[in-house]
Amino acid sequence: MTLHNLRHGVIRVPDRARGALRLVLETQWLLLGAWYGLIAMLVLTRFWAYWSSLM
Repeated sequence: MTLHNLRHGVIRVPDRARGALRLVLETQWLLLGAWYGLIAMLVLTRFWAYWSSLM
């Protein structure tokens, strides 16, 4: 919802931050996928010894 508001001008963005906003808006699904991937890797790293002992 926040990206929608930023895209449509509901939340104002300073001129110097518009380039960064444009980059985030163009790659939002890539950033979301990277975030979920990072969380999954942290979980796997934390519990790898436990899961491998179950097998």
